[in-house]
Amino acid sequence: MADENLSRLACVSCHRQKRKCTRELPTCQLCQKNRRICEYPPTPSPESGVDSSNAVSERNRGQALFFVDSYTFNQRRMCIEGVASVSPQELTDELGNKAQMQLDAECYFASTHNFLPIVSRHRLYQHLMRMTDLTLDTALVLSTMKLLSLSTDNIRSGKNLYQKLKRNLFLAEMQGEISVKMLQATVLVGLYEMANGILPAAYLTVGHCARMGHALGIHDRRNAPQMFPSPRSWTELEEQRRVWWGVMVLDVYLNVGVSDRPLAIINVQPADLLPMDEALWDAGEQTVIPSLAVSSSADIPAPPFARTCQASHLLSRVVQHINLKPSNMREYYEEGIQLHYVLQAFHGALTHETSTMDPTGAASLWSARGICYTALIALYDHHSCAELNNSEGIGIAEQLQMQEISLTTMHDVGVSLWEFSHGLPEAVSVVGPRAATPFVTECLYSAARQYTWYIWETGKTELNTAVADLVTALRLLGCYWDVSNQYLSILETEGMPGSGSDL
Repeated sequence: MADENLSRLACVSCHRQKRKCTRELPTCQLCQKNRRICEYPPTPSPESGVDSSNAVSERNRGQALFFVDSYTFNQRRMCIEGVASVSPQELTDELGNKAQMQLDAECYFASTHNFLPIVSRHRLYQHLMRMTDLTLDTALVLSTMKLLSLSTDNIRSGKNLYQKLKRNLFLAEMQGEISVKMLQATVLVGLYEMANGILPAAYLTVGHCARMGHALGIHDRRNAPQMFPSPRSWTELEEQRRVWWGVMVLDVYLNVGVSDRPLAIINVQPADLLPMDEALWDAGEQTVIPSLAVSSSADIPAPPFARTCQASHLLSRVVQHINLKPSNMREYYEEGIQLHYVLQAFHGALTHETSTMDPTGAASLWSARGICYTALIALYDHHSCAELNNSEGIGIAEQLQMQEISLTTMHDVGVSLWEFSHGLPEAVSVVGPRAATPFVTECLYSAARQYTWYIWETGKTELNTAVADLVTALRLLGCYWDVSNQYLSILETEGMPGSGSDL
């Protein structure tokens, strides 16, 4: 039971000076020793969970009007100014001083940021330089960055920080906190859950991110009601675009393994803009460059994260195609054939770009390649045996053409993934952990499963080498992301050749 003579939060003075507060009421020991006034920040009411300060109350009233009657909210030309709630002590203790925060941020920008760049390096460092008090939303972002940077040999610390983050995200929402930083923190928590196979938490977290993005209006800044003032710089606007793309990438990826499950995000429109060049955005340098739309040709050069977003958009089209209950089977199979050609063109462009890059540059496209492979396997697996999916339309010309494409091309995809997995250990040893993206784990698993099925059907045991290479790549990625080890566990349980159960 909590001591009634202790505050739940550090006093304002100790928090500002980054000193350990003893939290006695009405005066902590340090303030008493230095003969200064000891003030504590307002705490949430036990009954309502809402901060009792006037600023927070005003914010909550504005939020209530926004959600209940957005027309009146807009007619009054209102916008909600964020309230800088103080970071809870447990997160402040985890993050340490400003130097430690910058060190953890550097670890994050050297790893996770390479395949899901949704936090502006330029804006974060500017904020850290100006920061006097650590606010709640900043503490949540920094804590998720630290969580994703913890090494796998520090699993216990990772679990403890993860639990603190989940608890504080919930408490923040109870206090009416909502902001782009809150969304960023939640997206990164969803990435951590996805990459470590924490299910169904990852699925629920990413769905929650979609709702939060809709509430903020960043999914459609032109037409959707806007709760907060417009972004003050192009860097901030780009950051909001990127975090929404991050939600979409995770949402689609988490829906590949289960059929007939709707996506949380409405399909991206062809005219929607892709993220700009990461290097320029990270540096905060505004440059006149042509903006690429989703519908842009794969032959037009694009930065790595834009390629990841393009691949995710194509994967979303495949997922929706697979889940469709068609009324016109001829049009349905024609759509499948069209998706085949679009995916093949995109895969060819990625392969060509990779072949012209050094190892570090090639690794920057691994997420896009992994998601593209996932889309290809999902499409061809669905159409390779039409009798298992739908008895209607069997035998028509379009169905037979799509089935022939699937059976023939699946072999080529398998060979390509086999080559990719064979070179992955050496590539990781050259590039380092930054190359270990979790977005290649699903396609490696699916390829191992497909090869195993083919071996069982044909008796071609010489292909066990392919399964062994795919499993070796999964084991390597398991050193960074636990979801890879879960895929290996499934392979071993099913007794697949090369998985470890019969080697």
